[in-house]
Amino acid sequence: AALDTALAVATLLQAHVETLHVRIEPAAAVPFVGEGMTGALLQDLIDLTERQIAQRALQARAMFENARDGLGIPAMAVPSPAAGTGAGPSAAFVEVVGREDEMTVAQARVADLVVLARPDGPAERLNTSVFDAVLLESGGPVLIAPPTAPGALVGNIAVAWNDSREAARALKAAL
Repeated sequence: AALDTALAVATLLQAHVETLHVRIEPAAAVPFVGEGMTGALLQDLIDLTERQIAQRALQARAMFENARDGLGIPAMAVPSPAAGTGAGPSAAFVEVVGREDEMTVAQARVADLVVLARPDGPAERLNTSVFDAVLLESGGPVLIAPPTAPGALVGNIAVAWNDSREAARALKAAL
């Protein structure tokens, strides 16, 4: 839903979308197991983790390509110089290696808008480190996609207002 929402925004605004996939370091993904594990067993665990990470990256890229192709959005590593001026939307798949929360925040800080999936379900609500980090540390606007991508992005807009400096700053940034 977040990918579909981001591509819908790109289509509406004739913008460029960078879809971020963070590959975690296999050694960092293997939980600490203590002294009882042999080197060979540890290496097998790292190899298995590497295969799972590679499979996840292939699935993420395939999802991106299917969504992009479905809307007829061209793949471009960088936006065309005329992006936003009627040149049409474009999209790129960006893959980085590191901690998911840190790398996502780093990319979010240089983005005009970040589209995130809303944590849905008990498992996702327990692991909201990326979601929380982007909301609190990116310093930019974040669009939280609903569980199902909206059919259209035009309509009513709701503003949460509490007459604070932060609310005024957020509203001005949104405008």
